[in-house]
Amino acid sequence: MRELTNTIKQRFKSDTRGRSLTQLEKELQRNGVKGFVIDASPTRITAIVAKEDYLINRRNWNDT
Repeated sequence: MRELTNTIKQRFKSDTRGRSLTQLEKELQRNGVKGFVIDASPTRITAIVAKEDYLINRRNWNDT
């Protein structure tokens, strides 16, 4: 079970058309991002992440 009390929303730019939230979450995890996808628009993913993972996630996403 994930702890959701100390979290923030983090956004990632990505072409999300034709993919479910589960597929997008698996893609983020493959890229080393820790979090839970809550929303997606055609060009952006919104995830709930722990505050301490924010900078690590940003680095992992930008390196791909």
